[in-house]
Amino acid sequence: MDGLLIDSETVAFETFQDACIELSIECPFDEYKGCIGTAGKERDKILQRALGGEQHMSALSEIWKRKYSQRIKNRSIPVKKGVHVFLEHLNNYNKPKIVATSTLTSLAEEKLESCGLLHYFDKVIGGETVANPKPCPDIYHRAISSLGFPADQVVAFEDSEFGVLAAHSAGIDVYQIPDLLPPTTTSTKHATGVYRCFDDVLHSS
Repeated sequence: MDGLLIDSETVAFETFQDACIELSIECPFDEYKGCIGTAGKERDKILQRALGGEQHMSALSEIWKRKYSQRIKNRSIPVKKGVHVFLEHLNNYNKPKIVATSTLTSLAEEKLESCGLLHYFDKVIGGETVANPKPCPDIYHRAISSLGFPADQVVAFEDSEFGVLAAHSAGIDVYQIPDLLPPTTTSTKHATGVYRCFDDVLHSS
């Protein structure tokens, strides 16, 4: 969802930078980028390494969360290019659609509702419902079970390397639409295809 359907990863990084400035901490994008596609404890571990320990994590997390919440409350998160048209196109096939995200289910639903996307999906499965986050395949195994289709009849779309690896490990064909980071050698190897945006997906079909 984040970085694929909505441009929330940009908002996350901008508010992260604002929190760092408030605490006089430096964390360049090259160090921050490791946490893209993660959430919760896994993201915090990556940031702790980038910041050189736990000293600033508690205050940083609190300020970052507050700034991010204020930002998305005051300004709707932009929808990524071609998403509405693509989802409308999928409705013609009458197939179930699920969001499998590292974000908490309630927050994911709130974001999708505010962007006018929630009604397109039959279910949202958040990161708190599985033991292991992406790149582990847990959330995709759960999604497959909810869909009621075998893995070889399911298609996933992801923006990050971790997401691509999670879907691929679950036996799903996965297409990558990169967001803030270009596709890595690893994600290109495991992705069935790579597109610039959802418009390109439609034009290729």
